[in-house]
Amino acid sequence: MKAKQLLLTFDYELFLGGNSGSVHQCMLAPTEKIIPILKKHGLKAIFFIDTTYLMQLEKQALSHSLAKNDLDRIKKQLSNLMEDGHHLFHHLHPHWLDAIYHPASNTWDCSNHTRFALSNLTDEQVSSLFTYSDNFIKRLYSDKNRPVNLGFRAGGLYSQPFERLTHYFKAFDIRYDFSVLKGASSKGLNYSFDYRSTATIIPLIYNFNTNNTLEDSTGIFTEIALENFSMTLIERLLNSIYYRLNAKKNTWQRIGDGSSSGNRIQSQSKTSGNSETYSIELLNRIKSSFYASRFKKTDILHIISHPKLLSTQSIRSFELFLNLIHEKYTVISDFNTIISDNPSHT
Repeated sequence: MKAKQLLLTFDYELFLGGNSGSVHQCMLAPTEKIIPILKKHGLKAIFFIDTTYLMQLEKQALSHSLAKNDLDRIKKQLSNLMEDGHHLFHHLHPHWLDAIYHPASNTWDCSNHTRFALSNLTDEQVSSLFTYSDNFIKRLYSDKNRPVNLGFRAGGLYSQPFERLTHYFKAFDIRYDFSVLKGASSKGLNYSFDYRSTATIIPLIYNFNTNNTLEDSTGIFTEIALENFSMTLIERLLNSIYYRLNAKKNTWQRIGDGSSSGNRIQSQSKTSGNSETYSIELLNRIKSSFYASRFKKTDILHIISHPKLLSTQSIRSFELFLNLIHEKYTVISDFNTIISDNPSHT
């Protein structure tokens, strides 16, 4: 069978709004539902660890037993993921510096978004977040199995100006950036990104130097971009009918129990109102076949997901998608193999 590449990335985090939700519902339980599916299909994934949250959690764990229990359970799950061969990479959401912990409910209020992006921080603050993140990940990995080069995804995808991050990439052996959503942009009150120029970059994986929107074959860093897709009119109709018939079912309700940040992303596509990013949480039985059809037309498909947004039905639909593609292709998901096989990588 023909070999095709499937890159699975998960943002391992709580909710970023007024109610963070619980660690069990947003992180531990949904991840536990995904792990056996990955094992069954022989797949490896990348988990982007919200280490800025963990930095704050460690502080609260010193005096609050519920916070300590959360921290211990997270560390255990991450160690298990690492032992299973999944990659653990950096994910920085700096608004956690302003989060308020509620000991009674063991939840957080993350509604202060003044420092939602790294661009809102001083150099000293950015350095401290990267230093903590590096130390945390090193503690999870042993010297034997730690990757030579790590990866990074900016919280909210707000990586610009990227030139400001190159020093930390070099200092902490980070070579791979996963922050670019091709052709997209986002603008908040205090933060923004503009990746619209990347719509003309053909490969999903490309090299760059100091600007992750400019392809450079001699670049020392590598971008592993995300991309949107648009459904055809027939696909939209079928999906709409199916959604209306099933949306209120319990199995369609997300497992996570928090509130979102309200972050908005725009696409450059003329059909942006009908476009979406490939993601497990957006899957249903109808879309599974759409994803399988698009997998047929590409050599690599990058799917980004968030355990907190998964539902029972989206997880089942993910497995249906995997069954469909495994019938026709040899699926390669190991990140090291994908990188070494990609012609854009030098």
